[in-house]
Amino acid sequence: MRRYASLVSVFILFSGGCTFTPHNEYINPIQPPGPLSYIIEVNHPEFTDPYYLIRPTQFQFTLKGVSQRIIGYEVTFNDYPVTASENGENVISFHLFPNTYPDGYHRVDIRIRVATETGSLAEKLGAEYYLIEKSFAVITDRTPPTLSSPPRLAYENGYLTLRWNAPAKKNFYYEIKRIYKPYYQLKDTLIINTQQDHLVDFGYVGGDITYKIVVTGYGFYQHEIGSVDLFDQPPVDFTVNYDANRVVTLSWTHSKINTNNTSIVIQSGGEPITFPLQQMGQLVIDTLALAEDRNYFIETSRAGYPLQANTVIKGVNSVPNLKAFNNFAMLPQHNKLLIQSSGAVYRYSLPALILEDSLTALQMGLGNLSSLVVNEDESKAMIVAGTADIISFDPLNFSHRASYNIYNASIPATGNTNNVNNIVLGNLSNTGLLTLTLTKLNDKWGMVYDINADVMRWSSAKFIYFNIVRPPVVSSNSEYLVYDQPGSPNGKVYIRSGDEFNLLGNIESGRKFFRRNTTELISATALEPYESYSQYGFSIFDLNAPPTDPEGTFTKIRSFTTPMWLGDEMLWELRYDPATQILYTRYMENAFSIIRLYTISNFQLLGTEKAMSYTTHGHAYANNYHLTGRGFIEPIQ
Repeated sequence: MRRYASLVSVFILFSGGCTFTPHNEYINPIQPPGPLSYIIEVNHPEFTDPYYLIRPTQFQFTLKGVSQRIIGYEVTFNDYPVTASENGENVISFHLFPNTYPDGYHRVDIRIRVATETGSLAEKLGAEYYLIEKSFAVITDRTPPTLSSPPRLAYENGYLTLRWNAPAKKNFYYEIKRIYKPYYQLKDTLIINTQQDHLVDFGYVGGDITYKIVVTGYGFYQHEIGSVDLFDQPPVDFTVNYDANRVVTLSWTHSKINTNNTSIVIQSGGEPITFPLQQMGQLVIDTLALAEDRNYFIETSRAGYPLQANTVIKGVNSVPNLKAFNNFAMLPQHNKLLIQSSGAVYRYSLPALILEDSLTALQMGLGNLSSLVVNEDESKAMIVAGTADIISFDPLNFSHRASYNIYNASIPATGNTNNVNNIVLGNLSNTGLLTLTLTKLNDKWGMVYDINADVMRWSSAKFIYFNIVRPPVVSSNSEYLVYDQPGSPNGKVYIRSGDEFNLLGNIESGRKFFRRNTTELISATALEPYESYSQYGFSIFDLNAPPTDPEGTFTKIRSFTTPMWLGDEMLWELRYDPATQILYTRYMENAFSIIRLYTISNFQLLGTEKAMSYTTHGHAYANNYHLTGRGFIEPIQ
């Protein structure tokens, strides 16, 4: 501010003896100096008059535009002196401390004396100087301000904006505190201007956030006057869907936030995918395996604000097209599928997947169902009900069925027929021979049961409970029977003669499968002690060319060895599909089941199929379909 100082002249009367007589003589009076032009600059960006004193404050007043020296100064607060200093460069400094003053209005006066530099005697005696005065009011107030209404949040121009009604008081400064999700404290925002009524959060791109408005002044510290708690209005509504080909798309129709310098990162197990965020969009982000459920982590972030990146999780749950099941059987000649759960058997048409019929344990008045098998000509199916009841039924007409109780059968080598714990079926011939494993107390047997005569036609030696005893395998015409004795390096091939089976020769141990309409037998043998991690050797034998000596060994007609696959793969299943003459292996890798298909004629790898499977026996191949026990099936293209 520019002011003109008044000249202060002090006249002093000196007394003393005189050596001459007074007489009339005109004396020209002293010409006073002209007015002084000056500027007082306050070195305080927050200074206002009146000034709210909210903390101990240093004031600096700079006298500008004056070349003369300062010869004196004083500062008073309500007419009481205040300690002040001058640094030799026309800067007057002093401190005010609010704790020493009562609440109310106070007056601060600053008086500065500047030399006139006229050289007069009055100046030399300190009686002539320019007097510069500055006054302002100070307010001390210990009562914090209040808001007239709660603060509010809204998107404005694509940015989340916090607004509030500024209080009338000025005895404070703001701090805006942000608590993100809801435990991470972001950097506070300091606002000195008490009339400011909004804050734009340029980094917000979604997620729970709490804003707290706190004020600090003399007598109160970080006093909360308003808040918006756990705000969460998603700025982008992401949707994840998949189509009939299991292609996954991420889409959104409108973004509430400004998309400048904003990106999204999508991750779900593999390498993250980064895209710039648009106002709307659709992206292909994945292809699911059969039966796969997957979560996608979608992170939105704005450049320069990494701490406010927001992640949402969007899940895709595959929808089953079958009922869940434990076992299944294909009827390729009739394009049908049988599935069996613990409570029922269902029949579906293929490829339409129309549920045609069901047979429940409740209908039959029996216990839980297990172990479904169908003979090769698709005329009869067998299941186990409860502990020892065996049910046969027509796969195409569930009302045609019969029941068998294993207790009534003549069981060789077991002594008595009581205390059967478990029955696992192997396969069923077209003439009614059913292979199975029977567990009774702590013992196991492999057996052949004639459902037409209700008798056991053959039984293996007895093995203790913890041995893995696979059911025997019988040819579709009931001519051949193959059995692997636990712990033996060789399996046995028997030929039927009347009601008996006679040894025909030895064969390498392993899992056995008969080729349809041939006398060929497939044997799959683990090459290492731990079968689940082993390579397998596959061999084919012609049972029509037995060794000359029954104690001799069949000769392979061809063989191959599966590759050693790398990674964490674990073999869980190895099967042969007679309808398509496809041999397949099934591996587990994390939560995924991987099926590899091989031709039986030349053992060429045809391809792989992948499905999500949380169980060790939940994914299979049959008749150019692959399916999982969770209730999913699809044709293989």
